[in-house]
Amino acid sequence: MNAIRTLSVLVVASLLARAAEPTVIWSVDVKGDQVETPVVVDGTVYAVARETPPPDGGSPGWIFAIDASSGKVRWSSSLKSPRIRAAVDGGVVCVLDGDVLLDGDTTNIRAFDADSGKELWTASASGPEGTYFTPIPPAAAGGHLYFARGRSVVALDVTSGKELWVKETPGRPVQFLPVGERVWTAVVDDQSKNGADPSRTLALDAATGKEDFRRDGAWRTSAGCGIVVLEGNGTMEALDPVSLKSKWTVKAKSTWETALEDGLVQFIGKDDKVHGLDVATGKETRTTPVAGQLGGGRVIRVNDRGEAIAHAANDGSELWTWKAPARPVSQFALKASLLCVGCADRKVYALREPGGK
Repeated sequence: MNAIRTLSVLVVASLLARAAEPTVIWSVDVKGDQVETPVVVDGTVYAVARETPPPDGGSPGWIFAIDASSGKVRWSSSLKSPRIRAAVDGGVVCVLDGDVLLDGDTTNIRAFDADSGKELWTASASGPEGTYFTPIPPAAAGGHLYFARGRSVVALDVTSGKELWVKETPGRPVQFLPVGERVWTAVVDDQSKNGADPSRTLALDAATGKEDFRRDGAWRTSAGCGIVVLEGNGTMEALDPVSLKSKWTVKAKSTWETALEDGLVQFIGKDDKVHGLDVATGKETRTTPVAGQLGGGRVIRVNDRGEAIAHAANDGSELWTWKAPARPVSQFALKASLLCVGCADRKVYALREPGGK
């Protein structure tokens, strides 16, 4: 009898756990059916969206500044043809706008005042005319904005739009990551020959653009927990962000979705598992059989039915399932217990996780 009672309790507890679902705090119509990952900064959600473009051109878009607590739209502005999430720093919101599929004379960085939405300045982000570059998000930190112009990294003063420096790189920039007094950028050389790995990572002085560091074969950089991690060439290497000295190197092939938190370098490997490495030694301390978007101690995946399912990164236990009104089309913006995501019904949703405040 006790065994039956215990089994019943376990079944009920399991059903209750699986029934846990985030609460929709608010939703906002952002007009476009292509929604970029929202950016949450200082209590405001910045969402960029656009209409699905025709095969031969761009399409109109918008940026919305939304109060994270109430869902009230503080301001919005029309854009020509955006496709990249915003970068925010120092009370300025920057968006890559224009014909972002084919660099020419129409690709620009547009900057808006974060409080009022007033446009502050515009700067050209066009590379060589007629050359194709996949657009990448700009990055802003420490009063600087970093973005790609062809094969060069450009740094602007985020408040005035004044050009501070331009650094030509040995490839096409595909990532920007400001860390302390440097900005890390991964570049890819599309013209590499003889089977050589075309990727490399550079560390540039934030004030001058001077190259302080270069590592061939590295194609992505992550930072946190007091270290910088380079990935690529079949390895994962941890560096001191100030001295740039190597702390450890481990073999790690086909890594993706890396997050440095809780004293661990966490990444999802080709085996669809979360691996956790000690930040001090690189020694693997745990492995969890889940895969998806990693961050904030959770892994979120979207199944074939459009349901978002969250698992704990440390043990794989299911935290919640959200039956979205329409299939999520952006990644989740992970900000404490507030999650924001764009869906195919042209809306951005703000969710509070079970147990969140």
